[in-house]
Amino acid sequence: MLVLKMESLQIIESLFNTKESCPFTIKKCELLYNSDEIRKELRLTLSEQASRYKEIKISICCYNADGFKLAVMEDVPYIDGGMFVELPSLMTEYVEVMVKSAKFEDGILWTEDVSFPDRRNAYEQENSDLEYEDTMEFDSAEVNRELENAKSADMTKDEKKLERLRKYEEEEEIRQLIKNDPTEKKKRFFTRLIILIIVVLLAGGGIYMAKYKSDADAAYNKAMNLYNGGKFEDAAVEFEKTESYIYTGEKRDKLYWAIAMCNARNRNFYKAALYFKENGDYKESVANYRSIINAYAGIVSAGKNHTVALKNDGTVVATGDNSKGQCNTEKWSEITRVSAGGEHTVVIDKNKAVSATGDNNKGQCDVSRWKDIIDISAGELHTVGVENVGRVVATGDNTYGQCDVDEWSGIIKVSAGSHHTVGLKLDGTVVAVGNNEYGECNVENWNDIIQVVAGNGYTAGLKKDGKVVFTGDDTYKISDAKSEKNVFSISAGYKNLVVVYNDGTAKSFGSNERNQNMTNLWKNIVAVYGGEGHSVGITIDGKAFAVGANDKSQASVADWNDIGIPKSTVEIRKGE
Repeated sequence: MLVLKMESLQIIESLFNTKESCPFTIKKCELLYNSDEIRKELRLTLSEQASRYKEIKISICCYNADGFKLAVMEDVPYIDGGMFVELPSLMTEYVEVMVKSAKFEDGILWTEDVSFPDRRNAYEQENSDLEYEDTMEFDSAEVNRELENAKSADMTKDEKKLERLRKYEEEEEIRQLIKNDPTEKKKRFFTRLIILIIVVLLAGGGIYMAKYKSDADAAYNKAMNLYNGGKFEDAAVEFEKTESYIYTGEKRDKLYWAIAMCNARNRNFYKAALYFKENGDYKESVANYRSIINAYAGIVSAGKNHTVALKNDGTVVATGDNSKGQCNTEKWSEITRVSAGGEHTVVIDKNKAVSATGDNNKGQCDVSRWKDIIDISAGELHTVGVENVGRVVATGDNTYGQCDVDEWSGIIKVSAGSHHTVGLKLDGTVVAVGNNEYGECNVENWNDIIQVVAGNGYTAGLKKDGKVVFTGDDTYKISDAKSEKNVFSISAGYKNLVVVYNDGTAKSFGSNERNQNMTNLWKNIVAVYGGEGHSVGITIDGKAFAVGANDKSQASVADWNDIGIPKSTVEIRKGE
């Protein structure tokens, strides 16, 4: 619940009305300053008699610190039970309140015709305990005589009162001199002019804000009605209009969730992921963001000297070194995920079965018996997969224990490095096995991770807040990526780490000995992958770019198109 900081500046105890027949008195009235929203308000509650009258109108007069009239709010309708009124001037320091009119039960109208003075008698307001009438005139000689007579101890209270009256006379003389001074008159003129300008600007700003809110609410309601009615294509058009406005709180969360879900249904996964990411922990936003970026990570992969990519029709394209048959992918179909190892390639199909091609010297391609696999990753000489129950299977070289994953559970994503393996758990923590010469397996304290990647002697993770974490061999300063913000996804090369930002640009950190870091000109990127000496990027419209080594044609991807996520391969949770 929002708590506003309200400061009481003045308590008004009586109405300004002069008619004795005025049927009301004040129950509670305060001049308040709202420091959060920088405005001044009047809180007014009339006595219980007000509930028996109709169409009560009040007038409010605002005065500055010197008692000069700033503005008058005429015929403000009184709300039964009490009301807040925002005052038109921030210069207001004192307020007078008057009941202008009210209707009796028999329909007779009661009115007050007195007007507010141009200057408030601040002395009387601040010294209300003095016992004299408003019409009383003060004569200095008479005051002196009374002071002479007030010498006994029992006259102390009166003496104080008379002393205060004397000071008032002196201050009044000074005020009159200031009032008639030409310089002071000029200052007052410009002060009033500035106040007038401020009042006009505030009034104009209020009108603009009212229209802005009305337009924002209209855009929100129209888009949400279409979305709730299942008209997702029409809703997407209207959601674009809401991007011109600022929403907060629960309305913002609901809007961002609806925009993300609408884009996911329309297969605009990149925009959906951005809104899921922005929505933080609302419903299943984190899970859906993680699902999308990991799906993008499975559409392209770079090995030692070859590159493979997944087309949105489920077929696979490959280029580069094929000396071990690692690029023999033309017969594969209905594929949902690809991964390139050192000299082998593995894929998952729509039935969650795994296929492999290329070098099998260490048994890294012995995956035909694996079933119900939801994620796959090929390392230099080993392959790991995740079963849909969260268990992990592995095959291939186990010299460093990189295949010792039998005890893992609750895993949703794996990444195989050169000689180690890391797994991402559902709760955002990370586990690792294998070679730990450089501390690449020191991930036990990581949390809130949504993507994890393993390179040659290092491990990197992406947190849900868009920050990168790193551990392992930092010879090539890959850890510089930790200072980056707004990172959308990451990918590990042999000696470099490539990151994609929310705006679709990419940047590579680490070794650039073969120009694999020259990614700065890439735009509209949704997926990247780093190989041993080259880097590959996929655009939102399915085009491919590559930089770095091309001695085996591993970077010859310019003619690739329609690279993307096949249908029914992204799990989107509805958050119900």
